[in-house]
Amino acid sequence: MQGSEGAVRALWATVLGGNAPATSPPAGELAQAAERLARRLSPAWASSLLKPLTINLAAAPQALLVARLTHAAQGEAMRLMAEAGLEPVALKGFSNAHALYDDPVARIGGDLDVLLRRDQLAAVIDLFGKRGYGFAADGRRRWGFVSDASFVPFFSPDGVCNIDLHVEADSWPLYVGLPADDVRAAARRVAYAHGSFMAPAPEHALLIAVSNIAKDRFSAPTISKVIDLSRLLARRQGDLDWAEIETRSARAALTPALSATLALLVELGLPPALVPPALSWRPSGLAGQVFARVLADWLAIFPRDCGAATLLMREALLTREPSTLVALNLRRLRGLLRRGDGIPPEARLSPPP
Repeated sequence: MQGSEGAVRALWATVLGGNAPATSPPAGELAQAAERLARRLSPAWASSLLKPLTINLAAAPQALLVARLTHAAQGEAMRLMAEAGLEPVALKGFSNAHALYDDPVARIGGDLDVLLRRDQLAAVIDLFGKRGYGFAADGRRRWGFVSDASFVPFFSPDGVCNIDLHVEADSWPLYVGLPADDVRAAARRVAYAHGSFMAPAPEHALLIAVSNIAKDRFSAPTISKVIDLSRLLARRQGDLDWAEIETRSARAALTPALSATLALLVELGLPPALVPPALSWRPSGLAGQVFARVLADWLAIFPRDCGAATLLMREALLTREPSTLVALNLRRLRGLLRRGDGIPPEARLSPPP
């Protein structure tokens, strides 16, 4: 393999496997690939992931300072909820940062996603509303935003901490196969700076990541989910309940997305022994052509955003079963016609801060 593709292959092998390849491409080509990854991920996290390649990213120190600020704010929010007796299950970024990485700070970014019982929403909104938090409706969500699992962002007054309140781990159809009560029942304790918090079981964390990947259809925002999945698989070698994953995936109509995700991981350099062969087959036929274009995007590290037609094709052929695709778009249409602001009703019942 020659040129920039070889550099990107080496980069992905390092990012997904945690070790530098035996033979490394020229430093200049690696640096270019690293800069492209940093633009799509974050300079701090990209720099941390690429330590085995000894690549220096100029923007990494400043980005790490921002990550430390965000990490501290999110940790404080988790502590306040725990002290109030409202211990949520942390999802996605915050949870994966502490469960899967030796240094969680670089991984931190974006929302603090927390899974709560619906009857806890009013108390959480009151707790943070008194500290100046407020909901920020997102007018850009035109195509059927439906708040069936979470709501619009709940921001701190300084904008550093953004809490994403969930009543399900992810939107339909994930909760058909993985209901919130099951996530809570199997949750485990993970240590962090303020003590410990509840995080999903590894099998559930995997399914939540696949659900998010299906929703974003292998576009650039799924990079973080794919990397987290690779680290989860590496840490849990031979210790995942694949029977549960398969059963819940089938109930949630996520089997196509699960197989395509695992196949992509293997194509990018994840050791094949970490995933069951029956679940990581590469799509064929027309779906195989779409998958090849997905792989090309990943090997180019997304020089441009995917268009609507591209995303629709991926959804139809790689991430959704036909009946699910129809039902999902009907839900989106209902959300478009009955557009809400995504703010939980409990916020209207809480007194102003």
